[in-house]
Amino acid sequence: MQMKKRILGLVLALCCAVFSVQAQETAPQETDITQDAAYQRLCAFGVLSEEDGLEYEETVTRGAFVEYLMRIGGVDTAVLVPVGDTPVFPDVPADHSHFAAIQAAYRLGWISGVGAAFEPDVPVTRAQACKMLLGALGYGAIAENRGGYPIGYLVLAAETGLLRGSTDSGDDSVTPQALVQMLANALDTEPLEQTAVGDEITYET
Repeated sequence: MQMKKRILGLVLALCCAVFSVQAQETAPQETDITQDAAYQRLCAFGVLSEEDGLEYEETVTRGAFVEYLMRIGGVDTAVLVPVGDTPVFPDVPADHSHFAAIQAAYRLGWISGVGAAFEPDVPVTRAQACKMLLGALGYGAIAENRGGYPIGYLVLAAETGLLRGSTDSGDDSVTPQALVQMLANALDTEPLEQTAVGDEITYET
């Protein structure tokens, strides 16, 4: 009888552990990001949407980040990416969920690959996110002159305020919270436009 009770107790404990793990996998993060003022502001601008499901993610992928980049830049990918367009990266086929965004961002000069690939499903690092955001805002050439990737971009991102409120390192994967902060900061960053070329390149906001 004692043995049966012990076995029953072990079975119940195992079931509780399984249900606990499943609940953790499907439950939103402890801090509901959708209640954040910055998140709601980005939703109002059409940069983020509740359909993105950010509250259920631990990190943001490179492909997803490019998607947000297109939204914050107000880019109509259908104009830049015609039907039947040849993939730029071998690991981003035409049926990939972020194909159009990645093709458009590449043509705009906002992104580059990792070797010949893009690795769209790999978590984006803070340094990579800074490079893409600064490129989209027109600061790419300045960052290159300041040392290039990654230091030049990280330093310039800090100076322009893109990293305001962030304490992660350049190699850290971007979390949904960090994404929201960076995108909100980008809304407050004046984009640059090149106004002259030659011996001295000038820009204006």
